[in-house]
Amino acid sequence: MVLIGATCCSLLAFILPSLLHMRIFKGRHTRQQLIEDYVILIFGCLGTLIGSIDALKRLGIIPDYSGRERIDA
Repeated sequence: MVLIGATCCSLLAFILPSLLHMRIFKGRHTRQQLIEDYVILIFGCLGTLIGSIDALKRLGIIPDYSGRERIDA
């Protein structure tokens, strides 16, 4: 469930809106709007990557080398 949330929520909240905005208004953007779209897109991709890695660590698929003791709740 955590993995689905990490990937789908970032996709729906950040990545798709910026991609759709760039696609719908193609050629009519100001430089500022393009910069904002790309910043949001990069932020969403980074969030997806970090969230997915954290979810995979919590699921035990990726080993956690942080040195902290794991406490299962």
